[in-house]
Amino acid sequence: MPTYGRSKVALKQAKTVYKQIQEHRKTLTKVDFKFLISINCDDSYSSSEFDKYSDMLIFQPVNLGANINIAFGFFQAKQDHYNYLWIIGDDEPIPIDAVYKIYQSIIESSFDFLIGSLRRQGNLNSVTSYQKLSQIVGGTPSFISSTIYNCQLILEKDVESALDLHFTNYPHLVIINRIIERIGSVKVICLPLLSICRVDQRPNTMPAKKIPRDSFGYRDSMVFFGKPLAILGVETKKYKKKELSSWWKENWHRVNMFKDKRDFRYDLLIAISLNFYSLIPFVTLGKIPFWKLKNFIKPTQK
Repeated sequence: MPTYGRSKVALKQAKTVYKQIQEHRKTLTKVDFKFLISINCDDSYSSSEFDKYSDMLIFQPVNLGANINIAFGFFQAKQDHYNYLWIIGDDEPIPIDAVYKIYQSIIESSFDFLIGSLRRQGNLNSVTSYQKLSQIVGGTPSFISSTIYNCQLILEKDVESALDLHFTNYPHLVIINRIIERIGSVKVICLPLLSICRVDQRPNTMPAKKIPRDSFGYRDSMVFFGKPLAILGVETKKYKKKELSSWWKENWHRVNMFKDKRDFRYDLLIAISLNFYSLIPFVTLGKIPFWKLKNFIKPTQK
């Protein structure tokens, strides 16, 4: 669990997770869980307190930044030869039986990814595209806690790429893309998202409501364009083109709405996309402010 800047929230999360692990250990199964907490150089955290609710506590000597601290989890999992990795967001509450449900999935079936889904449930046996996977499960892989990884599939180069591309804000999506590209077809188990992480109960989460189309800012732009930029980590033009094509077909009419002049990710995505002639029409259409027409026809309520 990478954490910074919210010691009270993180401690509550740690207590919930570690209690489940301790209960699981009483069953004496062959599958064990190790709970590691990586505090990102924040003196507001009490080491003695967090020590009680973890198997390993790492206090980073310098502030790595949130995204590198997330990628650190992949590095540690490979170094310690774990079979599976679950990176837990400190602000994405874990249900009281999540560890048991993940354990059940591990012993019942092999998988490359276990993902909390808002849509499809069950097994997906031949996933060949991250964009397609994201559409099937309702975009949930963007939540840090939604995915459990088979560590045998993670290579050192994958971790290096995730570290290099931390500016995307989605280093874990870099790794998912690289694994799918390299293997060609992955097996995914889909469980209900809220059985793995209660993203609906995150601290300071506002009730769901429609956001006016003219109110998106820098953070919205960073999130919107950061996700597709995760394909920068892949190695083949064929996979990159396939993923970008899928993204543009779904989002071309939203691009101008999310663009923020202060965010370099928009310009970077455009530059990458223009390397493919078939994407030029989508890039051109994306520059047109269709959202203004939508506002005129059907304005959102503020």
